[in-house]
Amino acid sequence: LRKVFYWVKRSGSSEAFLAATLGTVLLCSQITEGLGLSDTLGAFVGGVLVAETNYSHQVEADIAPFRGMLLGLFFVTVGFALDLKLLATQWTTVLPLLLGLLVLKAVVVICGCLAWGLSGASSLQSAMLLAPGGEFAFVVFGIADRLQLIPTSVSSVLVTTTVLSMAMTPVLVAGGAKLAAILRQRRGQQNLEGSDQRATTDIEKIETSREGFVIVCGWNAVSRAICDLLDAEGRAQYIVFEDNPKIVANARASGLPVYLVDCTSREVLDKFKVGSSRLVVLCSPRQTADRQARVIRRLYPDVPILVRAEDVQHKRFLRNQLKVKAVIPGLISVRFGGTVLKELGYPQEEVDGLLQQQIRSINAQQEDL
Repeated sequence: LRKVFYWVKRSGSSEAFLAATLGTVLLCSQITEGLGLSDTLGAFVGGVLVAETNYSHQVEADIAPFRGMLLGLFFVTVGFALDLKLLATQWTTVLPLLLGLLVLKAVVVICGCLAWGLSGASSLQSAMLLAPGGEFAFVVFGIADRLQLIPTSVSSVLVTTTVLSMAMTPVLVAGGAKLAAILRQRRGQQNLEGSDQRATTDIEKIETSREGFVIVCGWNAVSRAICDLLDAEGRAQYIVFEDNPKIVANARASGLPVYLVDCTSREVLDKFKVGSSRLVVLCSPRQTADRQARVIRRLYPDVPILVRAEDVQHKRFLRNQLKVKAVIPGLISVRFGGTVLKELGYPQEEVDGLLQQQIRSINAQQEDL
């Protein structure tokens, strides 16, 4: 499948690329339906196959115009599945099932997250996000009803319970985020500095990542765009250093790996194993970035350093005097993030897809302002 998408991409036709994507999904749907399974399952399998290629982010960007419409149709069908008469007559059955579903899934998710080493705050936030029922419940209940494995009345009750749980998702997610922020804010100064047990464990996981890790100095709009791209790519881990306690406290409350660190202290840099990082990205203001670049280049001459330059003169100074690579982000800081991904060696087509997706998101945010 990767070779197919490679040759389609080389044609330079966005229509052919979109047709290949939709063709893959439809073909998988026809195959599963021919095997007596749900065509929805086939669509899911097709999506998984496309996601395994290097063009997954490009596909996501191309189908973005259709995503909103298709999601709208999906939730319309979900709304149609809600049986108000059944809810009015059997609410004593539906509500306990709803409560049991949410509690059971939340407990399972929390236990699983804790077992994998996540913090209590992150486990709680994950549980609130995953506690509601999923869309595949409709597929399973539909197949069970069609094969007469369960009575139609039972299927209707289960579908109604699932729809109600999905409707509660925004409330649960918002509540989980607030509770998680409260728990994180109680961790104290040592957590901000990355010196308590929880922060140390998180940092060790990042530093031992198979894909390596990136050091980002300075938490602002540019570094946030870079970290969003790294999160969307999903493989390279990162640690952010910031010297403003208020900024760090807000970022840590959101669960981000931002720590109160002096980037010019050798003791601190050695503690965070900066010398073993794949790349150091400096997004701090000009004077601070120059000082950080000078210290890190002197201590770790073999570590690649990429610095955000404010203008052409600053870029020449960084390149000629400090011997580091510099980029002027311009109006769209996403381009700087794209250079970071290229420096990390990710395929050009994957980077292009991520950039298009991020630019669409930023444009939408600007229209809302």
